[in-house]
Amino acid sequence: MNHTTAFARIMIATLPAALFALSGCAGQAPQDGAEPLGTASEAWDQTCTQAAADATWTSTGNQTWNPTYGGTACYHAVVVDVDDLQVQNPNSANAGILMQWADTVPTNQADCEAAFVGAYLFNWNGSAWVWNGAAPVKAHGTWESFFGSAFCGTPEVLFTTSTTDSYGLSNGGTYRVEATARVADSSSAAEVKINVQTADGIQ
Repeated sequence: MNHTTAFARIMIATLPAALFALSGCAGQAPQDGAEPLGTASEAWDQTCTQAAADATWTSTGNQTWNPTYGGTACYHAVVVDVDDLQVQNPNSANAGILMQWADTVPTNQADCEAAFVGAYLFNWNGSAWVWNGAAPVKAHGTWESFFGSAFCGTPEVLFTTSTTDSYGLSNGGTYRVEATARVADSSSAAEVKINVQTADGIQ
């Protein structure tokens, strides 16, 4: 992993339910290998800027959506607007706007590595949403081992405020994210629960 603190957080957060009684966990952050969106983006793209927001937050927020989110204006994706973003540790590699798998953790390697989260990021220019060139990004689950046990590190996408990354977020800015979580990177794949939240990061 590129960030030591991110690796530690991911390893702890993604332990299976038998170890930490968690039903969902964090996974792979975009700065650790996320790529431009593939086939899933064919059904939801930058035209989602015209969609009404599913949630509008001032400074911070945290919400989980059940499957069947998104409508005809933004197919299989949630749209979240954040006005006056405020995170506690903006220089942390873990701070920003986080989109993550929030459904049952896959229990086999094939399903884990197919698990998909993808997101677009937009900036507000005073009159319209403008696509941020650093997005779209996607992440897949990673099959991990820990003291002899195998488990799935579920996928996540983090648009970070850290100056070491290129997303350009900063406290006080206004942003829109469009995100989807699916069982595979395919426009026909079933969607699953997704969580979107502002992340304060590690100091």
